Amino acid sequence: MGIRAKLFILFKSSRPVNLAMMMLSLLLLRYCLIIPAYQVIYNYTNTFPSHLSKIDFTLIIFAVLLTATLGYYLNDFHDYYIDEKNKPGTNKIRTIFTKKSIQTFYVIGLIINILLGCYLAIKINKPIMGAIFPFSLFTLWHYNHTLKKITWVGNITIAFLSFLVVLTPALFEPDYYTNIAFTLIYALFAFFISWIRELVKDIEDIAGDTIGQRKTLPVVYGIKFSKSIAILLCIVLMAFISMVHYFYFYKNQVFSMWNMLAFFLIPVVALIYLIYSANTSQDARFAQLFCKYYMLIGILSLIPFYYFFIK
Repeated sequence: MGIRAKLFILFKSSRPVNLAMMMLSLLLLRYCLIIPAYQVIYNYTNTFPSHLSKIDFTLIIFAVLLTATLGYYLNDFHDYYIDEKNKPGTNKIRTIFTKKSIQTFYVIGLIINILLGCYLAIKINKPIMGAIFPFSLFTLWHYNHTLKKITWVGNITIAFLSFLVVLTPALFEPDYYTNIAFTLIYALFAFFISWIRELVKDIEDIAGDTIGQRKTLPVVYGIKFSKSIAILLCIVLMAFISMVHYFYFYKNQVFSMWNMLAFFLIPVVALIYLIYSANTSQDARFAQLFCKYYMLIGILSLIPFYYFFIK
C-alpha cells in the first residue's frame, strides 16, 4: 500500500468532520463567551483579566484534537471486526496499524498530553488542570478496552468526554470561573446530545455488536427499550433547554423566548420521531446523523448569543 493510501486511511479514520466541529466549538467558546466576558469586566474596571495567549489556546486545541484523533484510531482498531459486519470495507485501520504501533502512538500521545497539560497548568497556576488531557486519553484507552463493553457505562463515558471538551477552554481561564455557568450550559447540552447519539449508534450497530458480544443497551435490553431511553433523554434535554431559556430570556426584549424555544425544541421533537419510527439500521443512522447536525446548531448558537446579548 502506498503512502498516499495510508495517509488517506489515517485522515478518514480521524473523523475530520467531528474534529472540525470540536475546533469550531472551542474557537466560538473562547471568542463568543470567554473573551467577551473579559471585555465586560474591562468596561467596568478598566483592567482586562489575565488570560491565555493565542499560542497557549492553540495548544489547547491541539491537545483536544490529538486526544480525539487517537481515540478514533483506538476505536477503529478495536472495532475492526464488528465494523466488517455493520459497515463492510469502511474500517481499514488494521491495514496500517499493528497492535504494537497503535500502542506506540498512544504512548507518544500520552506523553505529549502530559507535557502540554503541565505547561498550561503552570501558566494558570492550577496544577490539577494538568491532568485533563492525559485523563481524557487514558479514559479513551480504558473505554476501548473495557468500558464500551459495559452496559450504560460506555455511552455515559463518551457523553462525559464531550462535556469535558466543551468545558476545557473555560477550565484553563481562572478569571472566567465566575461566569463559567454559561459554558456549563453548553457543556451539559453536549453531554445530553452525545449520550442520545451514542445510544442511537448502538441501535444502528446492534448486528455487529451482537456478534462481538458487546453488552450495549440494545443488545442486552432490546431495541424497543433502548428507543424508550433515547426518547426519555430527548425529553430531559427539552426540559433543560426550556429551563435555561426561561431563566435567562423570559423578560428579554431582543428576542421572544417562545420563538427561541421553538427554534431549539422543534428539532428535538423531530429527533424523537426519527428515533421512534426507526425500524432499520439505515433509519437509526439517519437519526444519529441528525443528532450531529443538531449539535452543530447548538455550537453555532454562540454567534447570535455573542452578537445580540454581549457585543
